[in-house]
Parts: sequence; structure tokens; C-alpha cells
Amino acid sequence: ASLFKTEVIIERELYGIDHHSVFPGALIQEFIEADYSFGIHTAHPLTGEARYLVIEVVQGLGGGLRSYGCPGLPHQFVFDKKTQIITRTAEADKKLKYVLILFAPLIWDISSEKTNGNDDIFAKEKIPGIVPMMVDIALRIETLYGQPQDIEGVIRIINDAKDIFIVQSLVQKIISSSSPVSAKEKVVLLDYM
Repeated sequence: ASLFKTEVIIERELYGIDHHSVFPGALIQEFIEADYSFGIHTAHPLTGEARYLVIEVVQGLGGGLRSYGCPGLPHQFVFDKKTQIITRTAEADKKLKYVLILFAPLIWDISSEKTNGNDDIFAKEKIPGIVPMMVDIALRIETLYGQPQDIEGVIRIINDAKDIFIVQSLVQKIISSSSPVSAKEKVVLLDYM
């Protein structure tokens, strides 16, 4: 289905990729009911500067990171690889999160519900202890593949134990002046970074 989403078709057109030369893939993996979902860019997503690593985190399932159904900005942490410190943090302003609703085995749906600021570990501390672990994992993945990565993952908390799961890692696309991103999107991203 994602092979024919509007944004995918537009991107193929912009990059001159023949629609008949691409084929869909199927990813089969265990579903992890996430307390938090995150995306990590191991290079600055706007400038491509390898010096900066950017982490974005939301409560709930990963669809909440960029979905119109969960408007607002995620928690953000910018790590400077040169100085080895987090140089910028921003607290999320999302009011909704995506959650899994299980009706019966193999019968489920995804819904949204209000976020809970009181239970949000990323809002309680300026730099929660799990963030350095996320940075370490991201740097190891980037080293393994030898180029900037766009990493997606989840955090599951059971009895105060925080487990990090990497869902996927892809070569990172850098948004530049020649990228097919609207001026409005670039302004939002620049303001946010």
C-alpha cells in the first residue's frame, strides 16, 4: 500500500524513478507495545552536519511522531558529538498519543488517547537517564554502517526497567536546498531545530 501513497509517488517523480521499476516489500516483525517511540538522526536532518545527533521522542506508538492525528512537537534532544554533551532540549507539546487496542488475538486497532504529563519520564527531568543510552546505541549503529542513519525505535517500561528496541535503521536522507521539501516544512524544521 505504501508503494502508491501520494507522497511516495511524488518523491519518485521528483527523483526521476520509474514507477514500474519499484516493488513493494513486506516487513514482518514482532509488535512491541511501546510506552515511548523515538526517531534518531545521526546527522543534523537539515544541514547534514555530522557533528549533531538529533533524538525525537513521543509517548505511545511511533505513528505519533509525525502524524496529523497527534499534532504537536515531540521531545527533542540535540547531542554534539564533538563536545559529547546535549546542547539543546525541547519538551513535547503533544496532547495525544497512539495506543494499541486489542479486541482479541490477531484483532486489533490503533487509537489515540490523551498523553499523561504526570507519567512522562521525558518531561520529569531535563535530560532523562535513558537519553545517553539512546545516544550510545545510535552512535554504534552509525559506526557499524559507516554513514548517517535514520533510526526508529521504541522504549518499553516494565517495573521501572526501561528496555530500548531498535525497529529499523536506514541511511539518512538529508534535507537540503535541493530537496523536494516545501518552504513551509523547512521553516518549521529550522525553527524547531
